[in-house]
Amino acid sequence: MESEIDCTVCVATKNRRYINRFLNSLFDHADPVSLQVIVVNMGAEKSLDFIAASFPDVIIFESNVEEPLAKAWNRALRLGRGRYVSVWHDESLVQPAALPALIDFLDDNPDVGLVGPQLVTLDDRPLVSAALFPSLFSFLFSGNGLIRAKFPVPEGDSPAEMDWLPGICLVVNSQAVDDIGFFDERFSFYESLEYCRRLHRAGWHVHLVPASRIAFRPPVFDLIATPWPARFQDGFFFFYKKWFCR
Repeated sequence: MESEIDCTVCVATKNRRYINRFLNSLFDHADPVSLQVIVVNMGAEKSLDFIAASFPDVIIFESNVEEPLAKAWNRALRLGRGRYVSVWHDESLVQPAALPALIDFLDDNPDVGLVGPQLVTLDDRPLVSAALFPSLFSFLFSGNGLIRAKFPVPEGDSPAEMDWLPGICLVVNSQAVDDIGFFDERFSFYESLEYCRRLHRAGWHVHLVPASRIAFRPPVFDLIATPWPARFQDGFFFFYKKWFCR
């Protein structure tokens, strides 16, 4: 029997304010998509009990702040009952008709395994929303596959097939999950890069749907105080070892 839930939404959070904004934007603009929403508490908040008062149907899943995001997502995705499953960052803001546009595209294209939106800043300026796969050449001669990465931009609002999409908002066909499994939990970053590679290898398509727009606040890094930039590079090198060294 086909699920009555259109989409399972999994979002990991470390910030009470961000998750409240995200959930408000999600429920304000989800209609007519039916949802199962799972919030993964990554440990920065002692309690997310406040969510129950405003969003009583949301499932709260306690995680470990030290574990990779891919592992936290996978824990939640295993609870998913939707025809499609999705993963989000809590700094996203869902725009009008964004989620229905993604679901409609998947409904119309059963050979598509994963879709994502056009990402924009909070003041509606376009952000990089897709990229080509890094090549062995880019790893060998740049030291970091991202340096030579190409970021294609589709024309207008027409959906376009892409190599991979960042994990800000990804909606995945549940049949594709049954086919290739969940995210590789060994990745600390760029789990979506590796996942899209596996989808392509299994014959699934990956599309950017520009008519769907999600606002996102890009992170600002302190290159001295935070280890994130180094972990970005580690993610690319792990991708290199997994896909080019075997």
